[in-house]
Amino acid sequence: KLPLGTATRVELPSDGTRESRYLLCAPITTLNHLRFCTTHLTPKIADGHNRRQVNKVFQTLENYYERGDTVIVTGDFNTEPNAASMDAVYAPGVNTPNNRNNHGNYRELDDNDAAHCRGYGQATGQYASGGACGNGRKIDYIFVRANRVVWSANTPYTASARALNRNCGAGNNELCSDHRMLTGRVTVKIER
Repeated sequence: KLPLGTATRVELPSDGTRESRYLLCAPITTLNHLRFCTTHLTPKIADGHNRRQVNKVFQTLENYYERGDTVIVTGDFNTEPNAASMDAVYAPGVNTPNNRNNHGNYRELDDNDAAHCRGYGQATGQYASGGACGNGRKIDYIFVRANRVVWSANTPYTASARALNRNCGAGNNELCSDHRMLTGRVTVKIER
């Protein structure tokens, strides 16, 4: 809803394919030191390519933080919250039976959702099986650094995965995407 400035594009480590992947980040022009980023990471998990991309994304966000920016990052990370590669992303306050060993700096806007899967969040894929609670896999996220989230009963952070849209294709009954749209709400601190 707010105007974006010129985006910077950070190339992520290659996954060995011809497709390059990036982290795109743009400042909010009307709010100094607030930045919005998005990405789509490789699904290649077993060989460490996804982990290297996750690390590069959050290393870049930490660089913005060190310069005084508050960053909201969204995207398809192609890995689940309870994957070992995400332990260095999620803040320790997210540690639950569904997502353990976290030692990072970030909260995901759906990580406090007890109705679906506390510490893990709602499924964002098309299937209702798998994932930490058996309700489906989560691979799409909205992250904010934990110390930038305003914490109070009146300003909770939240996210919700919307139903899959089936208004596409010739008969208007095909899936428009194999991901559920994730929307969220958070109040953040902007310092400096």
